[in-house]
Amino acid sequence: EKTKFTANEAEALASDASFQRAAQEAALADERARESRSETSRVRTELDYFKQELMGGITRSSDLTSKSAGLISRVESAEIQLEKLKVQSQGIESKHTQAKNEALSASDSVQSLLTQKDFHKQNRDALSIELQKLKKSQDDAYEARVASEKNLNLLRSKLEGLKELNASHEGFGDGPKAALEYARSKDGADKLLALASFLEISDGYETAIEGWLEDKIENLVSSDTCLAMETLDHLREEKLGRASIQVAPTIAYQAFSSKFGEIREILENAGFQVHGELVDFVGFRKTQSELEKLSHEVAARLLNHACVVESFEPMAAFIGNKGFRILGGWSVVAKDGSVLTSDGNLRGGSIEGGGATTLIRIRKMSEELDQQILGAEQNHRVSEVAFEKISIEVKAASEAWAAVSAEIQNLDIQGAALERDVLQMNRV
Repeated sequence: EKTKFTANEAEALASDASFQRAAQEAALADERARESRSETSRVRTELDYFKQELMGGITRSSDLTSKSAGLISRVESAEIQLEKLKVQSQGIESKHTQAKNEALSASDSVQSLLTQKDFHKQNRDALSIELQKLKKSQDDAYEARVASEKNLNLLRSKLEGLKELNASHEGFGDGPKAALEYARSKDGADKLLALASFLEISDGYETAIEGWLEDKIENLVSSDTCLAMETLDHLREEKLGRASIQVAPTIAYQAFSSKFGEIREILENAGFQVHGELVDFVGFRKTQSELEKLSHEVAARLLNHACVVESFEPMAAFIGNKGFRILGGWSVVAKDGSVLTSDGNLRGGSIEGGGATTLIRIRKMSEELDQQILGAEQNHRVSEVAFEKISIEVKAASEAWAAVSAEIQNLDIQGAALERDVLQMNRV
């Protein structure tokens, strides 16, 4: 029993220990229960909150569902719109690429236009320089044409004045001039002419001829004796002076014992510079007048057997040695008009420009002017052709310059339009 008691006591102790442990566990369980209740209360509170939230969420969910349906519809619409936008974007991108290419092409075109413009500007500058040169040449050609025309008109005016002097028998004395005018008034101008009108005197020998012939150079010739007599009667009645009219050829000539070669030798030995026979320095004009032969015979007689020398410087010694006695009927004439006749008569002094030699000089000057006028007319034609040619070149150069300027202006307009297009394309 003691053992049983001990065993029971031990079992009681064990039970107590178990109870204690159970009590502790119960207390712990109770504590846990309290904590569980507290947690449960908190959870219930939270559950109520979550219920409320759930109810609110359900409500919001319902709203969101409604909104979602709208959003879905909008998303679907947006997706459709997006597809459209994608298509448009692709088109825009294609257009953008095309526009970009066009912009690049336009830029290249602008650069090409600028290059062309620079080329045309250089061409225009060259044309401007050439045009200035041509205009300068045109001005020079115009001045040359005006000068040639002025010179031609001046020569023609001089010739006209000489013709008027010739027609008025300038240089003749009152008698011969009145005789010629009277014959012309009677329609006999071709029947009574001045001997000088048939003569052509070499340059430099006019004074010698005038000194030798003196007043005989104003002699007239006529094939109409009646007209000649009537003319002289008119001069006498009107007291217009005197005139000498040759109406018949010279028949007799004085016999000369020496030839010109001998006379030349005599004069040169005496220190004279011999030029030749006087008649060698006078020519005879070819005319259609019936008085031509008569005038030639008269002139030949008047000019025959006269020797021309440079001057009379050796003459004093020559006469002192009675050299004129061996001249054999020849006369000596100096270029200054001094004369030693075959009969020993020494003539000289001042010879004023006038007489019939004036008519000869006028005629010679007229002939020279005719040649000068021919040259002046040729020069004037050349200057006119040159002016017309340079004017054509100036016109062509001006038109070329204007065409290039117009092209530059056109390029400016095209360039401005292209630059505007490029700017707009770049903005796009």
